[in-house]
Amino acid sequence: MYKILYTGRAPVGAPERFFTASAGANRGTVEVRFSPDVDITPGVHPGRLAVKAAGGRAEISLASVPDDGALAVILIHNGAPGSFHGVGTRYTVENDRVVIDTASITPIWSASSSSGGADIFAGIFKIRQDNTLFVQTSGLSGRRDWGITSVHPDGSVESRSRDAFVASAQEAVVI
Repeated sequence: MYKILYTGRAPVGAPERFFTASAGANRGTVEVRFSPDVDITPGVHPGRLAVKAAGGRAEISLASVPDDGALAVILIHNGAPGSFHGVGTRYTVENDRVVIDTASITPIWSASSSSGGADIFAGIFKIRQDNTLFVQTSGLSGRRDWGITSVHPDGSVESRSRDAFVASAQEAVVI
């Protein structure tokens, strides 16, 4: 099964069926193309994906193999400069800040383009039944609107402010 998760500006729509963006001249281009058999609407969809990728470009189609029960997450972020702060399956809380362990998951493919004009990231991740994928984003240069999006193995998504996420992750103080 698979899910497409958009953070920042919603980038993909019919009939184009692709996302392409660059943060500026000489910053590289991130391009994700979906074949007509891939459902790009929100939600969890059945099937496994076939990915052809090189550099900043990925082509995604449905594979004709049985589902293996893991969730493939296609993450596409198109936001303000300094607005993408990591993706992983583990995190720590340090001084009321969330630190995503980006080494906790290896993307099947990823590409990014960053500058003073934009922060663009696309990646494909596979999560098993015992993992949750955490994505941390913010507004311009991390000045405001910090948020954590959690993608659970069943495809359900929770988006919370960083403060709400940190509060829920802490042990209660008994007074």
